[in-house]
Amino acid sequence: MAESAKQPPSGGYDLVHFAKLDAVEDRHFWFRARGRAIDSVVRQIAAPLAPGYRVLELGCGNGTVLRILQNACPTAKVIGMDLFLEGLRFAKNRSNCLLIQGDMRKHPFGETKFDLIGCFDVLEHLRDDVEVLRGIHALLAPGGALFLTVPAHMSLWSSFDEVSGHCRRYSAAELRQKLVGTGFRMEYLSQFMVSILPLMSTSRRLSHLR
Repeated sequence: MAESAKQPPSGGYDLVHFAKLDAVEDRHFWFRARGRAIDSVVRQIAAPLAPGYRVLELGCGNGTVLRILQNACPTAKVIGMDLFLEGLRFAKNRSNCLLIQGDMRKHPFGETKFDLIGCFDVLEHLRDDVEVLRGIHALLAPGGALFLTVPAHMSLWSSFDEVSGHCRRYSAAELRQKLVGTGFRMEYLSQFMVSILPLMSTSRRLSHLR
């Protein structure tokens, strides 16, 4: 089903979404709840790290999560990277992190390694997700952590996924298999916003019937 998704002009993300999301993310309940969850987990990961550790967000977009990372990691060097300059123009207003325009599949970091890498609702846009995960693993310092969020359940696939340029939604089993298969050791895997899952499932079924 995902393979039939219509791709936006950029090949994975429609650039008009940057301005639309920037206008609503700070007050929309879903983004605010996700932000609180990210903040809580990042603080736990960062707590034992020595000052000067490196944090990288891949696909930082308009900087909403990058600002969270910077606040949660005050003694770290935090970097945001995105493929699209359109997103980075918004990100520079949300944090004072170093921002880099670049492709995560052809990163500019050389031998530099990161103690924490975040990739939030990005992987589902990429057809070569396994290869991307291998590249992310190579960027991690020994003992480093990847913090990843993706949309769940192909049963929830809708026109929103197509418009957003998604290639897939993930099951827990698929995500675990791909992460372990690319060298990661799973520490924690969970779903958030589970309370609205019945409502979303009903909405998708009604949409498919229509």
